[in-house]
Amino acid sequence: MTVTSFIKLFETVGIPVIAAAAAGYALWWLIKWITKNLKKELYNQHIASLKSIDQLRNEIDEEVRDTRDMISKQIKELNVIIIRLIDRVRVLEINFIEHDETVRTVYDLSRTERKKPRHEVVEELQEQIKDAGRTNGN
Repeated sequence: MTVTSFIKLFETVGIPVIAAAAAGYALWWLIKWITKNLKKELYNQHIASLKSIDQLRNEIDEEVRDTRDMISKQIKELNVIIIRLIDRVRVLEINFIEHDETVRTVYDLSRTERKKPRHEVVEELQEQIKDAGRTNGN
């Protein structure tokens, strides 16, 4: 479009029509720019966000694995401690019973019926089950 034709168009249609056309062109250019540049920028930010989320997920998974390993080691240590404590309590129980029987014998006291510990009761019941399974003394 040449300058003379633009001036002729301006004289013919007037300022409002040309201003409206210029505004329409500006609006079209703005929408085109927004859809191209903003869409690319949003897409790039979205991809960057996804990458950071994946990285954080991997870090959290690693932390969970480390924590599980640490907890499993501590649980194993606690199991050993519990077993040792149970054994010590059984030894103390047996010692107490022996001392009680000794004192009763020395002072000629009557023997009391003591409650058997659970493991002794279980052993006796297992023996009875074995005996009940035998036929004719075999």
